[in-house]
Amino acid sequence: MLTRIDHVMICVPDLGQGIDAYTRMGFRVHPGDTAIAFFQEDYLELASGGGGFRYVVVQSNDLAADVAAMRQRGVEVSDPTEDGRSKVATLGPRHPLPLVFIQHLTPLDERKRQVPRAGDHPNGVLRTDSVYIAVEDVAKAAETYSRV
Repeated sequence: MLTRIDHVMICVPDLGQGIDAYTRMGFRVHPGDTAIAFFQEDYLELASGGGGFRYVVVQSNDLAADVAAMRQRGVEVSDPTEDGRSKVATLGPRHPLPLVFIQHLTPLDERKRQVPRAGDHPNGVLRTDSVYIAVEDVAKAAETYSRV
């Protein structure tokens, strides 16, 4: 079942400058291949490659079953791929929604230990409660998102 927002990815033209900007906004950002600001259970990810919002990554506790259910509803979605830490599935080109699906194989506590002071941000942010996505046709977007 899809359980919650796992994280939000924001792309920045320059990762170093992005880290600096989000640090000034009060996030403790930890650099790596991408940069992570861990909250209590979810996180913000900064990645190189343009500028602006890229994905909402939705967590699953059974990604294979979720992929099968989406396919039964006519949603084009990839088979889950695994990297040893997680399984990930993406929507196909007929469903260009900014969504990615993830099932973690590594427990949350172990993932948070990789980041010093996870969840301790000067701006007081604790979690991602919701994400708003601007669309031109609300009815069409609502139908598409509800099918996924």
